[in-house]
Amino acid sequence: MWNDEVIKKATADQRLTVSHMALFFAIVMLCRRENGYRTIQTSRKVLMGKSHIGSLPTYHKCLKDLEKYNYVNYFPSYHPKKGSSISVLNFL
Repeated sequence: MWNDEVIKKATADQRLTVSHMALFFAIVMLCRRENGYRTIQTSRKVLMGKSHIGSLPTYHKCLKDLEKYNYVNYFPSYHPKKGSSISVLNFL
């Protein structure tokens, strides 16, 4: 399911900054940990920690851009204990 083409496409995309890449790779890493599933349940705190993004505006901008550029689908959860759902799109 996962292959190096996902990484190659993201690294070749000139629209993505270092912060976008860090967030996207954090999402991909968590997906791989979930036995290769493309959809994960996670929190902003976890993703910000894994991607080393320290600013809420930067995190939200990068996540919004990744969704706009068709890398992920983001389904926010406003429940305090349930994480948001993020799906990595099959753009290959």
